[in-house]
Amino acid sequence: MKLSHPKNLIRFNANLKTIHLYDMSALNSNYFPALTGIRAIAAYLVFFHHFFNPENVPEGIFLPEFLFGEMHIGVTFFFVLSGFLIHNRYAKKFESGLSGFKPYFFSRMARVMPLFLVITLLTFIVVPFFKVVAPLKWSLLFLLNISLLKGFSEFTKFSGIAQSWSLTVEFCFYALAPVLFFLFRNQVKRYLFLSLFFLIICFALANFFKALPFGNRIGDLHFFLGYTFLGRSFEFFAGCFLSSRLNKWKNFTGSIPVYTIAGCVGIVFSLLCLSFLREGDTAGVFHPIGIGINNFLLPVFIVAFFRGLILETSFFQRFLSSRIMQFLGKSSYAFYLIHIGIFESLISFINLDNRLVSFFLLNIIAIFLYRFVEEPAQIRLQKWYSFRFG
Repeated sequence: MKLSHPKNLIRFNANLKTIHLYDMSALNSNYFPALTGIRAIAAYLVFFHHFFNPENVPEGIFLPEFLFGEMHIGVTFFFVLSGFLIHNRYAKKFESGLSGFKPYFFSRMARVMPLFLVITLLTFIVVPFFKVVAPLKWSLLFLLNISLLKGFSEFTKFSGIAQSWSLTVEFCFYALAPVLFFLFRNQVKRYLFLSLFFLIICFALANFFKALPFGNRIGDLHFFLGYTFLGRSFEFFAGCFLSSRLNKWKNFTGSIPVYTIAGCVGIVFSLLCLSFLREGDTAGVFHPIGIGINNFLLPVFIVAFFRGLILETSFFQRFLSSRIMQFLGKSSYAFYLIHIGIFESLISFINLDNRLVSFFLLNIIAIFLYRFVEEPAQIRLQKWYSFRFG
């Protein structure tokens, strides 16, 4: 399946059907249906992580808390996926130089920022009606949010759209990726050493700010490891590794979906390990071992799972490549942005905190935002850029 026109990468194709992705034409298309579907699953994992309430579980049943309490791992799915897609689409272009950085970064901005800015603006318009906020503080927080600088501080990372801290991490990768592709070419093993170097920087920064009077407003070690690109870089680099090896691995595809199964088992194993490390309301990822599992072990299993989704035929691949999952996957960014915030609060107020109803209604709103805000804005911005800069 060859998608030659750029609009085909962002418009929902009503005729899309499951394809055998180990066909080279599919690998060269830069579009992987199953990976679009997995975006919806990742967003839903984060939703259930935020809104699972152990008090609603009958006494003696431990499994739901086991699973839902650590489903923040959906963010790790997003980071690995971003690394894979950016490397797959742009690595070759930047190996010879950085001349294409401007259109590349503009395309990233056009993809992410319009919907984010709309929801952020709505959030800051609505909040003063329910909470007294000093104008100076409101203005400062608004500027920090729309610039995504809020994600560089422990004190502000959850302001505005709370979950958008991850966009700061994403844009750090977007900005650095072309430079890495140029410097490292296809030597992806160097990414491992760079990730270890970034890990050392995390410890150094944490100790540095700990010694300063205002250091707690910047962040501690957990902040740097859990909420910054320095601490989460391995997840992106794992995706880059998958992209760099994909064409070689296509020749080792068998009839049994080995990597799909192994990756799925590994992901569940990581989830269970994080759950065992959980202490009350404190997530397992706050434990030193939990950070290692989430930031370094889990991405390896996700890479194996993604490899299987791309190169193997399985139930998971067929399901995630289905029409409904394609559409939900494309609207998953909108869902992720609104699953906490003004939309969710309004829905919860109306339906008395019924989370299943919230989940359904948030999907409806997300689809609407994708079709009438996110997608049209991206198309128009890309057209404007092409017309303005050719």
